[in-house]
Amino acid sequence: MRNANRFKEKSTYGISSWVVAAVDGLFIKAKAPCAKDTANVIAYYSGSKSAYGINVQATCTADYRFCAMSAISPGSTNDWVAWNRSSLAKAVARLSAGFHIIGDAAYPIVEKLLTPYPGRLLPPGEDSFNFHLSQLRVKIEQSFWRGREVPQCRGRRALEERVLGISARVSAHPGERWGV
Repeated sequence: MRNANRFKEKSTYGISSWVVAAVDGLFIKAKAPCAKDTANVIAYYSGSKSAYGINVQATCTADYRFCAMSAISPGSTNDWVAWNRSSLAKAVARLSAGFHIIGDAAYPIVEKLLTPYPGRLLPPGEDSFNFHLSQLRVKIEQSFWRGREVPQCRGRRALEERVLGISARVSAHPGERWGV
C-alpha cells in the first residue's frame, strides 16, 4: 500500500492509486562473451544498440528506488521476452487484487501489467489514461538515469560489477518488494 500511496501522490489529482511499481528494460553494454561462457554469443549482440550486452529488467517505486531486477537475458532480447524469462513476471502475477505495475509499449497489456493504448488521435479517455500512465512510468527511466554513475562495462568482471551496482539499489526484503 505504501508504494501505491506514493504513486498516487505523484499522479495528477491522485487518480493512480493502484500503481505499485514501474518496469522497463535497460541495455547494459559489455564486451562480447567468450564462446566458452555461452553457446550463443551472437544473442548478446543488439542490432539496435550496435553493441554486445545484456537486457536488465527492473522495477522502481515512485521515489526512484529500485525494488526488483533481473539480469538474465542477452542483449538482443526484447523487453517482453526478457520480462517473461525473469521471476519478476511471476511475482507481479501474485500482486494483491487492485494493484498493478506499469510499463511502456514494449510490453503487451496483461493482467497486473498495464501499458499505454497504442496509436495516435485516441478517444479522450484513452488519451487521458496514456497521459497519466506516462506521468508515472517516467519514474523508471529517471531511476535508470540516476544510476548512470555505474561505469561502462569492459569485460565480464566489469559487467558483473555494473549489474551489482544496479542490484545494490534493489530492496533486499522480498516481502517489501512492491510495498502492498
